[in-house]
Amino acid sequence: MKTEKDLKQLLDKFVKGKCSVRERLLLEKWFEEMGKDQAATELSPEEKQSMFNKFSTSIKLNKKPVPDYLVIMKSVAVAACLVGIIWSSWYYLMQGLPVERNNQTQIDFLKYQTGIGEVKKVSLPDGSIIWLNAKTTLAYRSDFNNHREVHLTGEAFFQVAADSKHLFTVLTGEGLQTTVLGTSFNIKSYEQIPEASITVVSGKVRVEQNSSGGQIGVLQPNESVVYNHKQKTYQKENVDALALTNWRNGGWDLKGKGLSEVANILESQFGVNVVNKKAGLDTIAIDMNFTNKQSPEEIINVFCLLTDCQHRWIGKTLVEIY
Repeated sequence: MKTEKDLKQLLDKFVKGKCSVRERLLLEKWFEEMGKDQAATELSPEEKQSMFNKFSTSIKLNKKPVPDYLVIMKSVAVAACLVGIIWSSWYYLMQGLPVERNNQTQIDFLKYQTGIGEVKKVSLPDGSIIWLNAKTTLAYRSDFNNHREVHLTGEAFFQVAADSKHLFTVLTGEGLQTTVLGTSFNIKSYEQIPEASITVVSGKVRVEQNSSGGQIGVLQPNESVVYNHKQKTYQKENVDALALTNWRNGGWDLKGKGLSEVANILESQFGVNVVNKKAGLDTIAIDMNFTNKQSPEEIINVFCLLTDCQHRWIGKTLVEIY
């Protein structure tokens, strides 16, 4: 959430029941950050419902002009009151209760998450099977059979059930959209890695930028597209798709990868954070293979041996490379 104007627009869409999954996740994140500095207050169900009704009524865009709450929020006292109302509304939304907007019932969204070192296999209502890698979030609509759209943060391997009437679409945070009919493919899109990748094992997928509608390309088996969301560039590659998806069996093939990929493995699989103090190390690309049978210490030792760097541990969950 970058500006107050952005928040105002998202709140307006939320009221009208037009928020996408990604926009609702953005609102959720904003509310969480906003609530960190607020004192916890226990409210009765009646109080929560009352505050929720006030919130719903106060920001409806009907005949009367809407007050500029974002200006009023600059007053700390009023902001604290508004936060309570917003949190009450968000509480009801996260509980999955129906929220009426313009005579339509608010769509519920379901979410799967994995923790550090956790790999989870999930089944979607249409029969599609998805493996979620560590520290991954997958969200989809409750009416998924008619709207086969999922939102992904992290890494997942998809085995999509064929349905000629309903395309299967995956949206990721850097603005990529992957569309298929029925196939198996892998998507990696962690926030801490500058590159996102889409790799096809079987079938075909279409990859495009959902903000502009520009098509990046159609991928076939053993083809991958790597998108750098900082530089807004992409590259299509021929790969060993089975090797790149071996993380489901506890193995990681990092061909032509560097520190960011190793750091992501250490963080997502072991809860270890990496601090880089050596200039130029981020751009080094080498070939590495690791498994979950190896310890974080072994992985760091191999990486430093191949890149001619040193390291030191600061506690059990922080390592500095220099």
